[in-house]
Amino acid sequence: RYLRAVAELQAAFDQRVREGEAGFGYRLAQAESAFRELAGRQHADFSRALTEARSETERQISEEFRRIRLDLERQIHSELRTLRQRLVLGGRPAALERAESPPAGGLDWLRFAEGFRGSEASVKAAQRRYVEDFRGCRRVLDLGCGRGEFLELMAEAGIPARGVDLSAECVALVRAKGLEAEQADLFEYLDGLADGSVDGIFCAHLIEHLAPERLPRLIELAARKLARDGLLAIETPDPACLAIFATHFYADPTHVRPVPASLLVFYLEEAGFGGIEVRRLAPAVETEPALAELPEAFRSAFFGGLDYAVLARRL
Repeated sequence: RYLRAVAELQAAFDQRVREGEAGFGYRLAQAESAFRELAGRQHADFSRALTEARSETERQISEEFRRIRLDLERQIHSELRTLRQRLVLGGRPAALERAESPPAGGLDWLRFAEGFRGSEASVKAAQRRYVEDFRGCRRVLDLGCGRGEFLELMAEAGIPARGVDLSAECVALVRAKGLEAEQADLFEYLDGLADGSVDGIFCAHLIEHLAPERLPRLIELAARKLARDGLLAIETPDPACLAIFATHFYADPTHVRPVPASLLVFYLEEAGFGGIEVRRLAPAVETEPALAELPEAFRSAFFGGLDYAVLARRL
């Protein structure tokens, strides 16, 4: 009987131990699960915070690099502008001081001319065709003289000439080359000249910048200021060449509208000019070789010269 009681107690004890072990294992599993869940949440929170901090740091670094890049670009732009002007001015500091201050909100039109009009050398080479036309003139006026390429050609040919331009920067550059130029509104300048006081007027790539109603006025003033048999030469983009609308004309934001040659000739005849000659210039196929694949007649009619010039004599 005693042994049976001991065995029953031993069995009850073993049962309690097994139950305790099972309960401990369950509580341990619960604790481990809670710990893993807490650690997972903390890891997720930490990873999210780390990602946000990294994104903010990357944003701040990117913003700082952007600011530094913009500062450098502004500095480079300013230095290149000054260098360009020094090269043109030949190191003349007084002229450079006048040329370095563009109008408020103004663009660097010298850089624009270099990129969209062409280098001074290329423009000068193209305008050399007019030297013989003005041979023998003694008082030539270049309207909208720009960088002074035509005035240089006149000086080299021994033909007295002066320029007028609205840009103080361009006038300073022209004067720095030892050429004569004046900053003024073209209409006011012409109106102030004595009638018949010049025997040649050159006007390249200017009239397309004028409002339509001002062009007849310009030609009328030119007719009044030219002496008898005086020469007027006007060069402008040719709207008969469709290629100018796809390439050149709208690249200049100051262009107003192109002027057809027939309309310009009409204005010249009305103002008292004669001996009018129209020259087609700058074949489009030279800058757009793909045009060579078009039939010649079609190409000639719609894709001829990018520019044209009209030369006329005051009757």
